[in-house]
Amino acid sequence: MLPRPQPMSGWLEKKSGGKDGASSRFDKWDRRFFFLPQGSPTLAYYKSEADVRGSKPPAGTIDCNGASVFLKEVKGSTFRFTIRTPQRELKLRAASATDYEAWMTALGKVAKVGTEPTADEMDSRRTEVNASMSSMASFPVGGPTARRPAPSASASACQTQARTPLEPNVFVAATSRAGA
Repeated sequence: MLPRPQPMSGWLEKKSGGKDGASSRFDKWDRRFFFLPQGSPTLAYYKSEADVRGSKPPAGTIDCNGASVFLKEVKGSTFRFTIRTPQRELKLRAASATDYEAWMTALGKVAKVGTEPTADEMDSRRTEVNASMSSMASFPVGGPTARRPAPSASASACQTQARTPLEPNVFVAATSRAGA
């Protein structure tokens, strides 16, 4: 019997600075615990290893399906690499060559590992993602088989449709607080 592949997890440093890609003069690197579940393209990161074990929601995620992963630079024993998707770029640092290679092996199962993609390659991926998103926009929430609600003429009708059958008082409580 073949050994079953294990999920990949461990400590990496993540470059912070917002999701707009703006770089500051003084780069800040936050130590985060990363987790790539077996058979999943979604890399999640947490503030601590205990957060993963305690089933807390991740501090962030990135879908690596179709992403490019590439080495940016090596300084001493630190390996800086980037995970790039059409929507986001995540800059990471591994503390050793061993850690870096283990992450490249794990990410190579769900992403394209290699060199930094060219601008043309990124434009092509962005176009593919946008086309995919546009085709999904024609479906109602719940997928192509879900029924669309009847269009309403007033804002109050829209608010009524926002209530869920399981929580009928949520809308009323929110409205009464807003008016107070």
